Amino acid sequence: MEMIKTIATFMCVCVDKKFVLLLDDIWEPVDLAQVGLPIPSPRRSSSKVVLTSREFEVCGQMQAHRSVKVECLGYEDAWKLFEEKVGREILDRHPDIPELAEIVAKECGGLPLALITVGRAMHPRRHPKSGNMQLRC
Repeated sequence: MEMIKTIATFMCVCVDKKFVLLLDDIWEPVDLAQVGLPIPSPRRSSSKVVLTSREFEVCGQMQAHRSVKVECLGYEDAWKLFEEKVGREILDRHPDIPELAEIVAKECGGLPLALITVGRAMHPRRHPKSGNMQLRC
């Protein structure tokens, strides 16, 4: 319901304007016409609606013009991304940090946004106890 109000507010501001609307983490279909959003046509409009969902079927149910399935990263690629965001200099500062960082990276489940966010959050950590606090969050 909150999303519907937000879209309605957006449409009041964007009447007669080109726009790109990003609907992130959609779990069930949203009736765009019901909330007053003109449904963009791939040929008629330069306005776009982009949606992300963990449920690929939602894209089909919302009659998406194009769907792109993004897979989670495999272990090697996930670790490489995480290591890049944490920083090799941080990982090498204490002998316990690499093991803790690997546990944290595995908890991210190959999701790039999680790996980037958590990796950056761990970057300033200088002692493994700080890393343990991060693991409990």
